[in-house]
Amino acid sequence: MRLSLLSRLDSTKMSAWFGILAALCSFKTVSGQMFWCPPKEHKESAAAVPINGSKSKFLPVLVNKPAGKKGIETAILVQHGQYREAENYFADIQTAVRGHGQEDHSVIIAPAAPHISCSAKDWTSGSRKKDRSRKKGPKSAAMFSKSTKQWAFGGFDDDKEITYYEALDSVVSWAQERYPSLKKVVVAGNSAGSMTIYRWAVLSANGQYGKTVNGLPMATVVSAPSNYMYLSEERPVKSCTRDEDTKETHKCSKFKVPSGKDKTTQRSCNHKYNNYGYAPGRIKNTSAAGKYLVRNENLDVSATQKIEEELQESFKTKDIFFLAGSMDKASCAEHSCAGDCSSMAQGYNRLQRMLNYVSYLKWKFPDAPNVGRHGVFSGRHWHMAAFTSKAWGKMVFDVDRSPVFEKLDGVAADEGWEIWTYHEHPMSAHQCGIMCAGTPDCKSYSYTEGSAGEHYIFGTLPGGLCSLKGQCKSAGERTATKHHKGKPWTTYYRKCDGHQADVSKDDMAPPCCSWTPKGQQPSCGGTTSWCKKNEDNCKVCGGHWYSDAQATDEKGNGEDWGTVNDAHWETQRKYGRGALEAAAQLAQGRGPPQTLAALLCLPGLAVVAYASLAWLRRSRRAALERDADPPLSARPMVRAEDSELDSA
Repeated sequence: MRLSLLSRLDSTKMSAWFGILAALCSFKTVSGQMFWCPPKEHKESAAAVPINGSKSKFLPVLVNKPAGKKGIETAILVQHGQYREAENYFADIQTAVRGHGQEDHSVIIAPAAPHISCSAKDWTSGSRKKDRSRKKGPKSAAMFSKSTKQWAFGGFDDDKEITYYEALDSVVSWAQERYPSLKKVVVAGNSAGSMTIYRWAVLSANGQYGKTVNGLPMATVVSAPSNYMYLSEERPVKSCTRDEDTKETHKCSKFKVPSGKDKTTQRSCNHKYNNYGYAPGRIKNTSAAGKYLVRNENLDVSATQKIEEELQESFKTKDIFFLAGSMDKASCAEHSCAGDCSSMAQGYNRLQRMLNYVSYLKWKFPDAPNVGRHGVFSGRHWHMAAFTSKAWGKMVFDVDRSPVFEKLDGVAADEGWEIWTYHEHPMSAHQCGIMCAGTPDCKSYSYTEGSAGEHYIFGTLPGGLCSLKGQCKSAGERTATKHHKGKPWTTYYRKCDGHQADVSKDDMAPPCCSWTPKGQQPSCGGTTSWCKKNEDNCKVCGGHWYSDAQATDEKGNGEDWGTVNDAHWETQRKYGRGALEAAAQLAQGRGPPQTLAALLCLPGLAVVAYASLAWLRRSRRAALERDADPPLSARPMVRAEDSELDSA
């Protein structure tokens, strides 16, 4: 028996195991690469927030205003998603805040959950002088490297010293100390970020009676999490969780405790549907949530019923707003939202789950009119669709400063150069205007209610399609007729002045970053500041550098300018504009290498590869034997059963 037992695996199993191992390896070595220490693009914004209850640890944050900055009214704490892309969220929410006209009155603070070791000295090496590491300050970042749930559910750090929710409490206090002029604190997130901040909002003493523990007004804006933390054992009945096209008017009026005896109720998921994370029940004294409640709210976690009652009373006083996209209704049983039994008991898609949950809150707390406030924004599962919506702006800011755009009768005959077109991110004209106002080079935008295109999960996306332009327009502008999917394009503009003036020919001259297809004369176009910074950045973004020398040659230098890394665009399609740069940086290898993970994966891949070769060798040998001497079962007058018995 020279062949090992591994060689006996069939080809189907071999392929499956190889795929699983390859996926695990790529996940461990790629998906966690969105956190860098020090930051890659926002070094000057890095700060280390000491965590209450720890003498040596800090939470890394990015903050866009220096300490003591006057005129700051609103502090916005934005929690990143499952890929720990704090830098993306930090940049993108600044675009949204600028678009809402609130840049001068707001500070953005983006905390991060590190998956790698990070010292305060490294994290703050390029930051403002006052934010750099000090000898007496915390030395190392709290690490949360095990899983998304570790920090999203407020778990312990890797050393089991502090919880992520204690770290968030510390950031809230730190923001108030840093900006004395603050009038309001807002905690926001999207998707996994919202799962984090909502569970924290339920458990934390911050937010009670609509204020922080220091007495400052506070609100939490929860956008499209995969699931919610219910406050009792009841769940929506089955009729509220059908796999169907959810409408914005969807409501649920019946909630029951899951029971096998009542077929109208949800499954109990082996009695796990009410475990912590999905409800405050069954919190153990030794768990992170239990320790957090004991240390921060002096609650006796040994009495489950008492915890529920106290958290319910506290919750009714909190200012929490819920959001979901009108198109965020892909089935969670098949796509990228939690499809486990406990989550499916809440609804079949994100929009349905949000509407079921706010219905539950109103059913559970009929005497609390402030509970269950919510909004539905135009768009699918994308954080920028949420952040640029009217509902988000109204909840976050007490004063509406969003810009007003005028509208032409049609589309401008000369639209100007294109900065960006959101092909797979349908949005309203208002959201498009916020995107334009928040993008430095945008002077006008074209918009149509025609289909935004095809998506690999969502299929045909409804309108509308948004295209940002870099040219100023005026009321007397000559227009043209242009349609997309049967719907007309329209140009929106606002008065240009000073720094908003048109980009001059000199600004548009080489050297620059170009995306002109191969064989066409290259030209300078609008792009992000990171991509157009230099030739290396331009190449990473998928463009080609258009130099002064090339400008004299109509055919350029013969490079394949149209080639763009598919992975960049796949990330871009899923997460929006900000992720393109992050993916580009990721491809450039700028993130910390996951050497240990790679070493652990390689032996597994080697074993599977060896087994595959052994199986092929065995199959070839068997084929040769069959050619030389047919098996007994193939011979006349001999039954297969007999041959098997003989061979045994």
